[in-house]
Order: sequence, then structure tokens, then C-alpha cells
Amino acid sequence: MTLRGKMLLLITGMLCGLIALLHFVSSSLLLTSFDKAEELIARQSALGALGVLRAHGAQFQNNVAEWKVPDAASAQWAREAQALSLDLLVVADKTGRVLTAFDPDAKGRALDAAVAKKLASPQTVAQILGSAGKATPLLLLPSGPTVLAVKSLDNGKTVIAGRRFDGGTAARLAAASNLAFSAEVVGAELSGGQVPILNELVAQKNATSIVVHPLDDKTLAAYALLRGVDGKPALLLRATQPRSVSISGQRLVRSFTGALLFAGFVIVAVTLLLLERLVLTRLEKLTFDVQSIGETATLSRRVSVQGDDELAHVGQAVNSLMISLERSERGRAVAAEQLRHAKDDAEEANRSKSQFLANMSHELRTPLNAIIGYSEMLQEEAEDAGQDDFIPDLGKINTAGKQLLALINDVLDLSKIEAGKMDLFLETFEVGALVEMVAGLVKPVVTKNNNRFEVKIAENIGSMDADLTKVRQSIVNLLSNAGKFTENGTITLEALAETDGEWILLRVRDSGIGMTPEQLGKLFQAFTQADSSTQKKFGGTGLGLAITKKFAQMMGGDVIVESEVGQGTTFTIRLPRTVTDPKARVASLAESAPDARPGATKLLVIDDDSEVAEIIKRTITEEFDIVMATEGDEGLRLAREFRPDAILLGTNLENGADGYEVLRRLKADAALAAIPVIVLSLAEEKSVAYSLGAADYLTKPLNRKRLTASVRRCQREKSGRRGAHRVLIADDDATTLSMMRKMLEDDGWEVLEARNGREALDLLQDGAPPALIVMDLKMPEMDGFALIHAIRANEEWALIPIVVVTAMDIGLEEGRRLRRQVQRVVQKGASSREDLMGELRYVAAIAARKLESSE
Repeated sequence: MTLRGKMLLLITGMLCGLIALLHFVSSSLLLTSFDKAEELIARQSALGALGVLRAHGAQFQNNVAEWKVPDAASAQWAREAQALSLDLLVVADKTGRVLTAFDPDAKGRALDAAVAKKLASPQTVAQILGSAGKATPLLLLPSGPTVLAVKSLDNGKTVIAGRRFDGGTAARLAAASNLAFSAEVVGAELSGGQVPILNELVAQKNATSIVVHPLDDKTLAAYALLRGVDGKPALLLRATQPRSVSISGQRLVRSFTGALLFAGFVIVAVTLLLLERLVLTRLEKLTFDVQSIGETATLSRRVSVQGDDELAHVGQAVNSLMISLERSERGRAVAAEQLRHAKDDAEEANRSKSQFLANMSHELRTPLNAIIGYSEMLQEEAEDAGQDDFIPDLGKINTAGKQLLALINDVLDLSKIEAGKMDLFLETFEVGALVEMVAGLVKPVVTKNNNRFEVKIAENIGSMDADLTKVRQSIVNLLSNAGKFTENGTITLEALAETDGEWILLRVRDSGIGMTPEQLGKLFQAFTQADSSTQKKFGGTGLGLAITKKFAQMMGGDVIVESEVGQGTTFTIRLPRTVTDPKARVASLAESAPDARPGATKLLVIDDDSEVAEIIKRTITEEFDIVMATEGDEGLRLAREFRPDAILLGTNLENGADGYEVLRRLKADAALAAIPVIVLSLAEEKSVAYSLGAADYLTKPLNRKRLTASVRRCQREKSGRRGAHRVLIADDDATTLSMMRKMLEDDGWEVLEARNGREALDLLQDGAPPALIVMDLKMPEMDGFALIHAIRANEEWALIPIVVVTAMDIGLEEGRRLRRQVQRVVQKGASSREDLMGELRYVAAIAARKLESSE
């Protein structure tokens, strides 16, 4: 509702209320006053009527008192009585004995003896004399109400005269006095409305009591009761009065109310007119000016100011505010410009930092990867050559490289967390399996100070959706920390769920040196340990706990620590069972491993030599599915049922057919002839084996690497494809290229090298497609991303499996894009040489199986 409407409603409501109040007051006061005045007039009329009747009685008494009573006989009395208009006459002596009693209208007929006796009694005479001058002396006789008068004679006699008082008498008196009144005999038939009035008057017992009652809307009646000289009711007097005063008062109230309404209408109109001109119009103009400023966003505009009243002051205040806003806007614009430059500088610094971190990641991890890889290869070569003196030193080099790589990874992880660039890769995993795996991995570190290691996993703890790598790293950090600060004590790793099952608790408890409250206060600060003495004695960078806490907080949890000096420390990682993060994605099998494992390479071993079984167990990898047979017949049966990809066959089988007989049967069976057979023998009988169709011949004792390479070669030769044993390596680092070449050639691969993406494309175009491509992402001329895009755009190369081995930090979006185009992404230095070769073998085997099924 508008202000105009509100004001109209308010003023109209107030005025109507005022008029209603005034009308009520005027009606209550004026009409009541008029009614009282009218009642007073009616009472005066009744009193006037009473006065007329009293005067009538007094006149009759005077007439009787001046009457010369004759001494003649009753006939003369009768004539005299008629002359005085008497209706009865009684003469009595002093004792009240009736001497004469007659009714003049009856022509001398004697009055009823009882009536005459009553009239002549001294009591009645005294009552008549007592009422003279005060009231009309009445007596209700059987003939009707009668006005009485008494005259005493000289001879001691008393004359009692009476004149009947009827309606005609009252009418004549009313007409003579110009008063409207009437009288009705009490005891006669009264109207229904007069009976209650009569009862009210009788109850008052006052000779002058008057009761006023309206007859109708226009007439008011005042009632009075006339009693006889004996005190009994005789006549009911009613004086009527027109209600002209009340009617005039009602007219006056109506006129007054009408005048109020008219005045109120005028007041409302004048008030609204004044409000419109003095307030509303100016307020609308002020509102329009303010809205215009808001719509145009022009702070230099001002509102119009008229007059020197409150509205003008409001306009001035608005203009003052606009001036302040204009100044603030100019200051804000300057500040915004400064902030924009600062933001650009910060973004540029952040980009420089990110680029620095990327370069540091690549430049530091690449040589460390070579150090770790070459130390592992040198350790194996030293073992094979029996040079045991070099093995400890090579192990130290390998350990130092891994420690340095872990430190670099911690620093880079902390920098990424602080820069907000650390991403979560969520996946579903079994909590119990993770804890057991971490326990087995860290057990040597935990127990090296003669500590006892306990692992407790709650039953049915179930799985959780989280970043497995970060959870594993956090547990390793806590266990490593516990092992470092505990000697000859107990370290416990516990996994349990809270009561509601929504939170997982991973608790590491030790009985080590413990910490003070001051040390706990700076426990999770980066590059900070409990105190300087602790750092000097135990070493370390202080990054592990800081990264652990930040990892937990990234996943919506936290790390809680409880410690007491000399009693040990308890760390609890509290994580939600289902981690959610806006930037995170839940890793699916399709994304993390585009080629789901359809099954490992099937290998049948037929040999009863326990040494062979031991070597096979040590050589086995995830891609091999091994079936063992100790007899020839059993081996043939399993070959028909199992249909292996390759068969390892010993020549000296004690029970049944020997190895060469089994080989002849295998090659004679059309269904089994294509399976490559590698003969294992103590003697040099290569010619015999090859003549029977063996694919390779190995002498015992078996060399693990030689056995693995032979199986790989047989598997590739079975596929019958060109390039099936060829791998292309693309990396700009010569050391990495050399190390990868040696690793792959030792495993039986033919290696092609390219120092950038452009050289890799040229090699692909010049020869048969390789079975596998291994590449780095950061290369000159054409980087790894462009090379992957070019390979996948070519239909001939689209199915070649690609494994990325890089030292770069890969973001969430880059990781998603890579996982849709490559089979594996491996961080340099993150895996051992054997683990990396296992990944490459597995990817190549899966690709070969897919190609066979498509052909």
C-alpha cells in the first residue's frame, strides 16, 4: 500500500472514531438530559393535577363550611344538598350516632346504614378534618370515590357532606386547568400496563409519590395515587405529556452528527490536500531522484531540495551521502586498481612458483631416478657376478637416493598443499588390506630399535572411499615417526570404526619418549621438531607430521595426538568413511586401468625338480598363471585342459614318460603343437630338444632372469606379429634412456630410442609399430602430450599401449586426460626397477591379448 493510501486510511479511521465517540457522548449526555427534563415536566404536570384536585377538595370544603345548615326536616336538607351538588349527607351527634343520612340524588332516600355509620364515626371525621388542606379527602364508597367535607354545628352536631368524584369530574377539572390528566377508580378494571404502576405506587406509601412511564414514542405519562381518608388506594391519577423535548433532542443529536460528518469530510480533504502538496509530492520527487541515481549508478547526481523542513533535510542528507559515496567510489576505484595489479603480480608469482616446482620436480627426480635405477641394476649384476663386496655400498647408494627422493617429494607435496594445488584421487579400498600391506612394508623400520610391533584390525571394518596413496603415506609417516622415537618398546597400529560407522580411526601408539605440552603446541609445524635436542639426536626434517595432518584435513578429517613425557605418544588419524571433495573424483577401474586384467599369462610347468619349483615361485609375476605337474601324463592332461601360453618341460621325469617323450606327444597333438615348449635339462642336449620342436633350451641350475626372458620371447613369437618384442622409448634425458634400454634389453626386448616427440613420430613412421611405447612428458620440440595426441589420432598406432614414466607433477585434469589415452602413468623413482618392469610386461601382455582377440 502506498503512503498516500495509508495516510487516507489512517486519517479516515481516526476521524470516524472521533465522530463515533462524539456521537456516543452527545447521545448519552444530551438525550439523557432531555429525558430527565421531559420526566421532570411530566412530574410537574402530575403535581399540577394533584394541585387541581387538592384545590377542588378545598373549594368543596369551603362551600360546605359556608353552608347554613337548616334545622328543617329532611326535605329541606335534600333541597339544600342538591343546591350544593351533594351526593350524600350525614348528620351525627357528638358520639357519632347518625341522626340523619340520605342520598340527595335518591330524593330523600335513606343512605345505607353501614356507610352512614362509617362516615359518622369520630375516627372518619378526624381523618377528614386532618386531610383538609393537605390532600383531597376521598373515601372509596360502594357508589364510587367521594370527596368529603365536615362542618360542625353549634348544637354539637356534625354534618358530613360528600360529592362523588368520577371520570367526568376529572375531565372537567382537566379542561378547566388546561392540564391533561385523568383518574381511574382503584379496584375498577385497570389496563395491563397500569397494574405494575399501581403496585409500585402502593409499595412507596408516599402521598406525593409519582411514577413516570412512557405510553408510546410520542407520549409520556406520570402516575400518582390518591388514597382515601382511611389510607386505602382510591384513585389512580395519570397526567400525560407529549415527548416533544425528547424528539427535539434526537433531532439535535442527528443534526450534530451530520455536522460532524461534514466537518470530518472537509478536514480529511484539506488534510490530504496539504499532505499531497507539502509531503507526498515532494517525497515522490525525492524517491524518483534516488531511484534514478540507483538505476544510472551515477554518483555525481544530486536530488532536488526545496524548503527548509524535515524533507528538505532528508534531501540534504542524501546529497551528503552521495558526496561521501562518490569520494569512496573514487578511493575504491584506486584501491581496486591497486588490488588488480597486486593480484596480477601474485598470479604471476604463483605461476612462477608453479613453474619452478614443475621444473624442480623434473630436474631433481630425473637424476635421482637414474641413481636409484642404476644402483638396483648394479646390485643385481653384483649378485650375479658374485661380487658381494660391492652389494652393501650399492645398497647404501640406493637407500640414500630413495631418502633424497622422499625428501624432495615431501617438500613438493607441502608446497602444492599450501598453494592449493594438491588434488585428491578417491577410490574404494579395504581398510584391513591396506593396514596389513602398510604393516608389512614398515615392519623393518618399526622393529629396528628392538621394538615389538602389534597390528590390530577391528572385525568387519569394511572399506572406505578415500585417497589410498595419501592414507597409506600418512600411516607410514606415523609408524616411521614412532619407530624413530621408541627403543625396546611396543608400537601398535590399530584400525577401527567409530560407533556410527561413519568414521575410520587409524591409531599409532608407541611407548617412546613422549612429549611435553609445549612440544605438542608446535608438533605439526613444517620443518619443526619437538625441540633442537630432539632434532640433533634423531634427525629428520619435521615434514612428515605436517603433511600427514594436511592430508587428513584435505579429506575432511584430522590428526589427534595424546602424549605424556616418558610414557609414549598416540596419534589418531580420524577420516570419514566416504571422503567427498569438490575437486576430487572417485577413481574407477576403467580410468585407473583402461585395460582391465582379463587374466594372467598361462604357464604350465612339468618337472619334478624342487629347485625348479622354487625358481618358478621366485620368478612368478602378476601376469603369470602357473600350473605345476610332476609327471608326464599329468602334464599332458593339464596341457589339454589348461591350454597354456607356454610350457616349461623338464627332461628327467621319474614316473612315466620322460621329458622328450612328452615333447614328442605335445608336438604330435594338433591342438597342442603351437604351444611353445622350453626344455629344462641338466645336460647339453640342445640339438635333440630343437629337433623335437622345442622353442628354447635352458640348462640347470636355472637363471631367474634368463628363464623370464625366454618365456617372454616365446610368448611374443607365438603371437607371430612384427614388432611384437619391440619397445619405443622417448625421453630427452640420456641417462634415463641408457638405464631404460639396459633394463628392457635384459628382459629380452628390442629397444628403439627417441630424444623428443618428433623423433618418436619419425621412428613410428619408418618401421613396424612397436609392442609398447614408454615416454616422458617433458621433452623439447614436441612434448609428451602432443606426442600422445598424434599417436592416438593415427588409426595404425591407436592400439599401441603407452606407459608414461615422468618426473612431472601431474594435476587432476591432466591426470584425467592422460588416463583416457595411456595405459599407465608411473612417477620416476616411485617404483623399484622390478616393479616398473612388471608394469611394462603386464601392459604389453594385455595389449597382445587384445590384438589376438581382435584378429
